[in-house]
Amino acid sequence: MTYSTSYSNNLARCLLALLAALLLSGCAFFQETPEPTATLPAPVAGLPSPQVVDSVTIDWRLEVPTVPGASYQFICGRIGEPVKYSSRLPEPHWQWQPEKPGVYRVQVARFAADGTYELSAWSQPFEIAAPLSIESLEADRSAPQAAQSVPINWRPRISGGVPPYSYQFELTSVDQQRFVQQGSQQEWQWRPEEAGRYKVRVTVIDARGNRRQSDWSSRYRIVEPLRITTPQAKTPADQYPLGGGITWQSIASGGVGRKAISFEVEKRGVAPRSVKTDGNQNWRWQPTEPGFYRVRARATDKLGNQLQSDWSGWTEVRAPLTIEALVPDFPAPQKALARPIRWQVKTSGGVGQLNYTFFLQQQKQATIVQDAGSASWRWLPREAGEYQLKVQVTDELGASAESSWSEPYQIENALDPDALIAFLPLENLSGKKIPAAEIAATYQQQLEQQGLHFLSRERLEAFMHRHRMRYTGGLSASLAEALREEEQVGAVIITSLISYADKGVPQLALSSRLVVCQELPRIAWIDALGFTGEDTPGLLALKRVTDVNTLIDRALNRLVVSLTDYLQSGRLQDEHLSDPLPPNDHYRASELLVQKPYKIAIVPFLNRYARRNAGFIVPLQLLSALHRQGELEIFEPGLVREQLLKYRLIMQAGPSLAISDVLASVSTLDADLILSGHIFDFQDDTGNPKIDFSTRLFAGKQRQVAWWSRSYASGNDGVLFYDFGRVRSAQVMLDQMTTAISELLFKPQRREPVSWAGTR
Repeated sequence: MTYSTSYSNNLARCLLALLAALLLSGCAFFQETPEPTATLPAPVAGLPSPQVVDSVTIDWRLEVPTVPGASYQFICGRIGEPVKYSSRLPEPHWQWQPEKPGVYRVQVARFAADGTYELSAWSQPFEIAAPLSIESLEADRSAPQAAQSVPINWRPRISGGVPPYSYQFELTSVDQQRFVQQGSQQEWQWRPEEAGRYKVRVTVIDARGNRRQSDWSSRYRIVEPLRITTPQAKTPADQYPLGGGITWQSIASGGVGRKAISFEVEKRGVAPRSVKTDGNQNWRWQPTEPGFYRVRARATDKLGNQLQSDWSGWTEVRAPLTIEALVPDFPAPQKALARPIRWQVKTSGGVGQLNYTFFLQQQKQATIVQDAGSASWRWLPREAGEYQLKVQVTDELGASAESSWSEPYQIENALDPDALIAFLPLENLSGKKIPAAEIAATYQQQLEQQGLHFLSRERLEAFMHRHRMRYTGGLSASLAEALREEEQVGAVIITSLISYADKGVPQLALSSRLVVCQELPRIAWIDALGFTGEDTPGLLALKRVTDVNTLIDRALNRLVVSLTDYLQSGRLQDEHLSDPLPPNDHYRASELLVQKPYKIAIVPFLNRYARRNAGFIVPLQLLSALHRQGELEIFEPGLVREQLLKYRLIMQAGPSLAISDVLASVSTLDADLILSGHIFDFQDDTGNPKIDFSTRLFAGKQRQVAWWSRSYASGNDGVLFYDFGRVRSAQVMLDQMTTAISELLFKPQRREPVSWAGTR
């Protein structure tokens, strides 16, 4: 609609009258409903709403065709306040710089050259926001705080600006400054990892790119993280006695202020339970029942931060030491040498490693047979009789328990009275031509007169022919089994003639042994003796022996008496009266036990310079000497020979670890110790015998040398005057030398060392 008038002052009066009428009628200029008189479109802002005050200039335009000579006046008003007018502009656009925040509307009046005008519609509301401002930046927890404990949330309080906002959080410490979070999140959750003094600030950017940066916060102190050690007993041990207290200690560090420590204990198979403590780092625990336990601790600082330690290792609380049973694996009675009998002790309680001392009693005489950390004792009874056993157990704290004596355990003779015995042909180790058949026949005949039963010579020769048996100096396992199964033989007598001289001064040395034919043939009895014609010449040499047959009768009588006494009593008679002749030099490993049922294999010695068969004579005498030493199990030489032949082992350079490894293997003999050595000199034909040899003992499982010795002597060494003290028999001198070695090895001395090998 157009208005015409002649004069411009009339137009102004009309406009003022119109505005006054509108105000009086209660109608606002900026009503959302367009005035009926608006004929032009609403002006458009060059920037989107909202905008921030004093930050931009907004270009308002009236998008209409250009009218020549027309002018434009922009009308702007904040809702609820009077409007303001711009000056008349030649173009339909207006640069507006808002000075106050609020919601505005804009209208345009277009004036024609003839003074008429037109009004546009009101624009959409346009918001002008207050300037962007960071009023504060605060943490939700006050300092100090502990590192690695609780999250600390930093949050700025923002006003003004145009949302949405983006935030850039910065963290600075003594040595570095870095951005820690950027994005739309108004809150930064900080989990400090290290102690220090820190400051934080934030930069806020609104949707229109307006940026504000806060000041640095005051220094925020982070202390060392709360730490707690795994509880440890003040006296560390794997086991503790019931009734004794255990002091547990756990140390807390870091955190804020004073730390209180609480403890939690768990029994295996039972839920953990907390225990009352006074908050100190030490806790005295009195266990009330045996079992496996573990402990952990929890530290709490002044701010309530908590940290739980790891569980300690399992600790066993043991009941008092008690012996519950001492039993053998085979019931009585048993035959001597039949099989090993293992006595097992069952205990409960006790602390730490237990030590077991086994006592064996016979005829009211008790001896210690094993003192070690094994709860079992392997016993191979060699003699018949009635035995009793008891054990004393001691723990690491010195507490001990002792069993009562076991019920009498009966060991019967190794051979039945009517057992059939095979008498093998005599082995000749003398290196000379000897009447072997005559000596063997006389020996067998004397034994038959004592009631022994022998396999007939014809059947024995047929057996030897059938099994191609040529070696008679030992008995292998296969031949023992064949004799037992085919001929029902219970034992074999093996005899070796060591020395023989029938001219000049006669001399004779014999070794004889009884081997039981079991799955593993074992030596039940062995004896060795030597005589010369000048052993006891007497006054004016009236008792000198000139006939070797006299020596043969004397030797055989001694052997027959010794063997028949054993078969009748089941016990070995120790009639060894000669004085030992110690080795000239020796070494003994401290780990080698004295009282231990070792299994020993003796291999032939390497003969370096001595006479023929000397490498078999010295081991044979060592076999006799070691057999007298209590609980040792000496393998029958035929068993050792069988294994050496099976594996084709030849000692070209003396004893070796290769032989030791074979004989110590569980697939062969499972020997604990292997004894070998060298022979340097062996003279037994003259009146002044000379012997020189060395021994070496290997610990098979450990592949170490447990013993070494060198022995050399002559018959004149002990002469004082007029031949008093002279030894004329090489066999007697060898017996003295080997007896000394066996006693140094296995006869109890002042103390017993600790074992390296343990007990099987």
